[in-house]
Parts: sequence; C-alpha cells; structure tokens
Amino acid sequence: MQTAETKERNLDIQIRCVNCGQTKTIFVAEEDWDEYYNSPNRRHIQDIFPYLSAGERELLLSRVCSDCWVSIFGEDED
Repeated sequence: MQTAETKERNLDIQIRCVNCGQTKTIFVAEEDWDEYYNSPNRRHIQDIFPYLSAGERELLLSRVCSDCWVSIFGEDED
C-alpha cells in the first residue's frame, strides 16, 4: 500500500497565477489528481494532497501563488 510519502509524483500541473501571471508547476500523483479533478464527492484537498504545502494547495484552489497571497493578505500569524 502506498502512503503519501511513497507515492510517485508523476504528473506535473502547471497553473498560472491570476494575480501576477507567473506559471507555477506542482508535481502530484496521477491518481490523486484524478480524484481531485474528476470526483464529484472528493475528499478535502488537504486529505487528497497531504504531501503538498499549504501554498501549493492554495494555488490549486484559488490560482493565487504563495508570493501574491502574502502580498495581498500578509504573513500567516502562526
């Protein structure tokens, strides 16, 4: 059985930030991408992609890169 740490990230997803226009690449496991993109009853994004950073998951959700997120909303208080 594969865990999040052992899954091969064999699919590159290129996303253009809607704020700055830069294209970012995120590498994910193909089966996880299939669930995220095609499943009507999918799990939460942090459960599908636990191996991605919060910034990478936010880029998938909002199409705003980490640098722009910080410039718009500021640093996380944690």
